[in-house]
Amino acid sequence: MNWKINLFAVAAFCLLLCPATVRGGLAIGHRIKTPADTLAKQVFVRAIPSKARPYVGEPFTVSYLLYHQLPIIDPQDELPVKLQDCFVEEFPVSAESYEEVLAGKKFHVLVLRKLLVIPQREGLLRLPSVRRTVKLTVPPAPDDFFGMEQIVSRELVSEAVPMDIRPLPAPADTGMFSRAVGSFSFRSKPRVAAAANMLTYQLELTGYGNLKNTGLHVPELPEGLELFNQNSSIEEKLTGKGLLATRTFTFDVVASYRGNYTLPALMVVAFNPASEKYETYQADAFEWKVTAGPEAPKLLATAANKNDTATPLLLKLKPGSSKGRLLWQKPVFYILLLLCSFFIIGGMLYSRYTQAQSAAPAHRLSRKAGKRALRAFKQLKRTSGQINSDAFYQKAEAILKQYFLQKLQLQQEALPPALIIAALRERQVPGHVLAEVQALLKEIDAIRFAPTQQPVADREAFRVQAMQVIQHIDKFLNGKHTPDPVAASSAEHCSTRPAGTITI
Repeated sequence: MNWKINLFAVAAFCLLLCPATVRGGLAIGHRIKTPADTLAKQVFVRAIPSKARPYVGEPFTVSYLLYHQLPIIDPQDELPVKLQDCFVEEFPVSAESYEEVLAGKKFHVLVLRKLLVIPQREGLLRLPSVRRTVKLTVPPAPDDFFGMEQIVSRELVSEAVPMDIRPLPAPADTGMFSRAVGSFSFRSKPRVAAAANMLTYQLELTGYGNLKNTGLHVPELPEGLELFNQNSSIEEKLTGKGLLATRTFTFDVVASYRGNYTLPALMVVAFNPASEKYETYQADAFEWKVTAGPEAPKLLATAANKNDTATPLLLKLKPGSSKGRLLWQKPVFYILLLLCSFFIIGGMLYSRYTQAQSAAPAHRLSRKAGKRALRAFKQLKRTSGQINSDAFYQKAEAILKQYFLQKLQLQQEALPPALIIAALRERQVPGHVLAEVQALLKEIDAIRFAPTQQPVADREAFRVQAMQVIQHIDKFLNGKHTPDPVAASSAEHCSTRPAGTITI
C-alpha cells in the first residue's frame, strides 16, 4: 500500500512541472530560474577596435568577440557587418576560444569575426550593432528537484561603437605626399639593359600600412633622357600584426646620346601614425655612363657631362673665348638668321606661285602646249619609217588637234578649220601666220583623201611644216611678237574650207 502512495505522489509532482522534453539528460524548456541580469553578465558580444582614434587611411582591426561563462552550443552563425566609406577585408578566424579575465572573472572568448578596416573619410565612424542568437547550457537551479541542465536560446546584441577618424596633418609639400600611411622601408634596383642605353628602374616600398592609393613622384630627368613604361603593382597579406603591403614601381629610362648622366634621387613621403609625423624614404642618386648610341650635340653633351641642368645651355663657359660668348654675340647667329629669312621668303613666294598655277590650269596648259606638241613631233620622226602613211598622218593630226585645243583653250570635240582661224583672229595673229595655218589644214584634208600612200620624204616635209607653224603661233601668243592689225584684217580675205574638220 505504501508503494502505491509513493508512486501516486511522484506522478502528481511531474504533472505540476512545466512542459519539457528530456533529451540526453538535458531538459529544454521555456522557464529558466536563472535571473536575466545574471545571465546577461555571463554571456555577451562586444565590438573592439584596435585603435581608439585612427587617422584617415590608417589600417586598424575590429574584432567582434563573444564572452561567455556558460557553455555555448553551435556558435557558427553568420554575423553580417557593413561599414561605409571604408576598405574592409576579413581575417580568417579560429573556432577555438581563449580565456580572458574581466573584472576579476574568467571568461571564455570566441572570435566571431575579425575585420581589417581602412577609413577613407574623416569624422564619425560608427561600428554597427550586431545581433547574435546563441544556445546556452544553463546549470540546474539549487532548488531543482531533478538537478537537470537546461538548454536555452538567447539573442545577444552588441553596442554600437562610435569612432573619431582624425584627418591627416597638412604635409610640408602636398605634391610630394604619396598617400602612404604606415611604417615602411624603401629600396631601389636600377638595372642597365643589354642595349646599354636603356635603364630599368625598380623601387619597392614595403611595410605594415596602407599602400592602396600610393603614387610615386618622379623628378624631372636631365636633358637627353626619356621616361616611359611607368607601372605599379601591389601585394597585400593579412598577418597577426596587420596588413603587410608591398608596392612596386617600375619605369624605363632611355638615353638618346652617349655620355655621363646622374639620375636624381627618388623619394616617397609617407605618414607614420605611430610617430604622427611625415617620413621621407629616399633612394640614392644613380650615376649612369652610357656608351651606346650617337654622340650628343656639343651643348647638350656639356650639360649632360657636367650634370648642370639648372644652368642654361647658352650661358658662356669660358670668358674671353668665342665659345664663352652668348649665341647672339657670334657671327654664326646672324648667318643662321639670314638663311632662315631666305628660306621663309622663298617658301612664301613658292607657295604663291603654286597657288597661282593651281588657280589657272587652263592658262598653264596653253603656255606649254607648244613644247609638248614639238616634243611629240620629234618622237614621231623616229617612228615615221616604221609605220604606213595613214598611221603617220593620223598621229600628226592628233598632235595638232591637242595643240589647238590647249593653245586656244577650246572645248569642242571636232575642230573645223573655220573655228581655228576665227580663234586665231580673235587673238590678232598676223596674216602670214594665218595663211600658214590654212595651208597646213588644207594639206591634211588633201592627204587624208589621197588614193596612194605618201612617201617618207613628204611625211618629213609635212612634219617640219607643222613644227614651224606651231613655233610661229607660240612666238606671237606667248608675248614675243607684237600684233599686226593690218595683216590680220587682210587675212580675212584668205580662202578657207569650212567643210573640213580635224578629227582623230
